[in-house]
Amino acid sequence: MSASPAVERRLEDLLARYGALLAATIRRVCPYDLGIDTQDIEQEARVRLWRALARATDGNLAASYIQKVAATAAIDAIRAARTRWDRMALSDLGSRNQDQAGSGAGVELDSGQASPEDLTRRRHVGKAIESSISDLSHARSRAVRLHLWGLSSPEISRLTGWSPTKTRSLISRGLAQLRRRLSEQGVDAHAGT
Repeated sequence: MSASPAVERRLEDLLARYGALLAATIRRVCPYDLGIDTQDIEQEARVRLWRALARATDGNLAASYIQKVAATAAIDAIRAARTRWDRMALSDLGSRNQDQAGSGAGVELDSGQASPEDLTRRRHVGKAIESSISDLSHARSRAVRLHLWGLSSPEISRLTGWSPTKTRSLISRGLAQLRRRLSEQGVDAHAGT
């Protein structure tokens, strides 16, 4: 998709007004200890805004939309990082197991590292949680997902535009419903942790 000069100008104007909000939202959502470069996320968010401006009929995007784009770009980056780490951990575990099997040594896991059984259990629990969250109403699902990603109730309230009372209610009722569904499936959400 090529950008017209008008879209480029609108993006520049938008970033002049809301660039600080975009960066602050990304920093707030993205945990610092994951080693993710927030500038990369900010660039991805800018691309998403550029695409939205190219599609927008009036050329204006609200501050709440800017926050949503920033938060979703950060969450996508977190998910991608965690997926990469899972793959690296499994790959590392597989290569160490092959090395040790070839030498006749027993497989010994470093302390603090998950065993293959733990990784399988965690994936099973994760799939059950994801499936159960998907069964919730849209608002409860959204509130619970944001909560599980580590956002506080006030942050979720600001991001979604919901009142603080509605936000707390959606999180509380959504988590209660999630626990019930997992219990009905016989899933221990704390298994493998």
